[in-house]
Amino acid sequence: MRIMLSGACGPIFHSYFNYIKNLNIEVLGVDIRENQFTRNLLGNNFLLSPSAEKEPDLYVNFLINNINKFDLFFPYSDEEILVLSKLSNNSALRKKVIVSSEKSIQICNDKKLFQNFSIENNIPLPADSKVKEKIIKPLVGRGGRNIFRVNDEKMINPFRNSDDWLVCDYIDGDEYSVDSVSDGKGKVIDSIARLRIVTKGVSIESKIHMNNKVIKLAESIISKLSLFGPTNVQIIEEKGTKNLYVIEVNPRLSGGAIFSALGGMDMIKLTLNLLNNKKNDISIKNDGEYYYRYWSNTT
Repeated sequence: MRIMLSGACGPIFHSYFNYIKNLNIEVLGVDIRENQFTRNLLGNNFLLSPSAEKEPDLYVNFLINNINKFDLFFPYSDEEILVLSKLSNNSALRKKVIVSSEKSIQICNDKKLFQNFSIENNIPLPADSKVKEKIIKPLVGRGGRNIFRVNDEKMINPFRNSDDWLVCDYIDGDEYSVDSVSDGKGKVIDSIARLRIVTKGVSIESKIHMNNKVIKLAESIISKLSLFGPTNVQIIEEKGTKNLYVIEVNPRLSGGAIFSALGGMDMIKLTLNLLNNKKNDISIKNDGEYYYRYWSNTT
């Protein structure tokens, strides 16, 4: 089995790569940039690709030209999954890509569409109430990029009146990251919940915390969206009230996938078993365990 993962030059790939190769799975890495560390790590198993965001047609052609080099592709970036979700279900490339339907991907990627979907399905989101402190974020964005925490009404109003931004209350509480694998027909195979202790773009410290209420909410969303393969749902549990609010849904491998794997649920292994019609037993999770990610300079 040869799987391909994108974002090969990022720290998320490096930490996950060492885990996956111990499963006797050959790993290819693809990225729109390259560095010497990744070249040394992967050798000929590294592929330099066009940008899915800037050159979608070239990106798809690049994958078609290299289709015989991998058995399955787990795309990581939001731009990639949106492009790949538009492929015909009958195409040879689409059959090798782990991606959900175009409609589901669009709902997850566009915060306004997700807001409408949540209202229709009674999914709790942070409101834009009279609370002074707000979170301002672009309707289409990734991770924590261009997200602001503001308590000045004069600064908030221009964003509130814009078609490109979403304004909502800042919720003070514990942030959970729920990783799941589902079959694309509404059935969730398994899930694991992590408390995000320290983040810097991506999680660098997590604690496995199997909060059943949080997991149940995440799985209900995944089921309603009929997502396929790995999915990550971020939820905040408000201090005091213990009310839950959904922050976002990422229909792909999460940045903390390595934490979930070490914590008792490997999303890639579950997906492979699903595709091969192997029974997936619910695994024992390392509830309460902490996991850390480290980076080091290299030449």
